[in-house]
Amino acid sequence: MRDTEYEYWMDDRNMKDPSNEIEQVSFQMVQTAMAPYEGLIRTFGRDEKEPISGIQASEAPGLTPGHTAYFKYREKNDRGIVSDCGA
Repeated sequence: MRDTEYEYWMDDRNMKDPSNEIEQVSFQMVQTAMAPYEGLIRTFGRDEKEPISGIQASEAPGLTPGHTAYFKYREKNDRGIVSDCGA
């Protein structure tokens, strides 16, 4: 997971409007979902374009800082989307 996106979701201070119940619930859901994987999540920086061999990371700005889409190569110059991985 991109380091900036992970850091965004794990810090409640990133809520734009802490009084907004929907935003509170979103942060709580992500933090709850990630909790069992504490210490197991490998984050990567912006310069790392292939965090896992054969999986290309591509910035997908607009949702959260560091939001990333992932593509898997099948053959040279061929790729299919694997995941728009947002927390």
